Amino acid sequence: MRCGPPTRQSEGLPAHSSGYSSPQKGAQQTMSIFKLVEEPAASPKVQETYEKIKARYGGVIPAVYKAFANDPEYLASLNDHIVRVMAPRRIDAKTKEVIAFVVAAMNGCDFCSHAHAAGLRRFGYDDEAIAEILGTTALWSEVTRFNIGARVSWPKDVE
Repeated sequence: MRCGPPTRQSEGLPAHSSGYSSPQKGAQQTMSIFKLVEEPAASPKVQETYEKIKARYGGVIPAVYKAFANDPEYLASLNDHIVRVMAPRRIDAKTKEVIAFVVAAMNGCDFCSHAHAAGLRRFGYDDEAIAEILGTTALWSEVTRFNIGARVSWPKDVE
């Protein structure tokens, strides 16, 4: 018996099929709960947003955006929000990518973890640095869980 999300193969479907993104090399493909909107089937509003997304991702539209494209207005709004938030302001883009990776890892999102690990590599992080980020995250997650359980609070006289 297989645990985990269904894959195309476990559902008796071919590994690659219209409406579903191709698996990453060596990865098992997980099915979306609804059809992904591919470019040829996209509405003009979605096509417009896809062009902006492709400009950021070297001509590629990540599957997550194809899922959000089922709601064209939300896709456009989400894309604009990502562009605004990830733009360097007081916090540089590299630090924001580290934050995005940590959140993805902590939330257990495989797709997001891979996407943001690739982002870290574009900023020059190697596997050792990414492992260090995860190790630091794991440490402080453990300490935080202990403090929550122990009801330890920050001293009021310490700033």
